[in-house]
Amino acid sequence: MNRTPFLLAALIILSGWTDAQLAYPPLTEIQEIVRNPQSYHMHEVTLKGTVRRIEKLPPYLCSPPGAGINLPPAGEAAIPVVSWRCYGASTFTIEDVTGTLPVQWPGICCTPEVAIHLAEGETVIVSGVVLWDHLYPGAASVNATALLQSKP
Repeated sequence: MNRTPFLLAALIILSGWTDAQLAYPPLTEIQEIVRNPQSYHMHEVTLKGTVRRIEKLPPYLCSPPGAGINLPPAGEAAIPVVSWRCYGASTFTIEDVTGTLPVQWPGICCTPEVAIHLAEGETVIVSGVVLWDHLYPGAASVNATALLQSKP
């Protein structure tokens, strides 16, 4: 019997925070982004902090990646595009010892049972892209692309 899938699953489950540290940029203190948001604009960062002021958003429909781009050859029937339902989307503030920053989390396109559901006061690691708003020079936020929850 091949045990490789089982060992790989056990390694992923037991890895804890280390998988975020290996796959994403090094942790950035929030104060560094707040001090100079323009220099971080459109850069990927990794933040570790506490979830504050969470606002959960309702499920929404989205199209799979590449939907509508590949047209069928002439004379062939078009394949209908199936929409996915995304769950767990939210906006929140992440807080570390140096400051706070707004985060937008798009949720996960899956079943509701699999979605990440955040709670006030929970510790998370967020990887995402910093957006600097040139109309409000001191304003910055993070569009999260990955989110790792602490284990109980």
